[in-house]
Amino acid sequence: MHLFRQWQGVGGIMDGIYINDMKTKNRNWHWLEFIMACVAYVAANTVDYILTICGLMNIHMGEANPIARSYIDVLGPEKGLLLFKLIMVSIVILGVFIIDRILKEQKIKLRSEYILYAGAVITILGSSLWLSIPYI
Repeated sequence: MHLFRQWQGVGGIMDGIYINDMKTKNRNWHWLEFIMACVAYVAANTVDYILTICGLMNIHMGEANPIARSYIDVLGPEKGLLLFKLIMVSIVILGVFIIDRILKEQKIKLRSEYILYAGAVITILGSSLWLSIPYI
């Protein structure tokens, strides 16, 4: 910044443009991180969907979640679980987006992407329980 002021002159018009450009880059970087967190969360839920379908078909056990079980009973295992997962992923991502906007307005320094990353890890850990059921 100091070199830029020497080049442009102290208090020049370009000073404000340079600072605003840096704010725009930080804002764009935040959205890129948010999108990457959404991709990680969707990928984790896709793995959960695949492992749950494999578990339902091969192990002949029921779904533990009563809300998901009601979707499965009405629409069948593949379509019911897919619709349930799509609705839940949409609600979570929309909720995190709303939390992000509220935190930005109140100037609270909490990274909303971490909510999605934690959700992705918990989803993978939970879905891996299907792999341990035959050994219990």
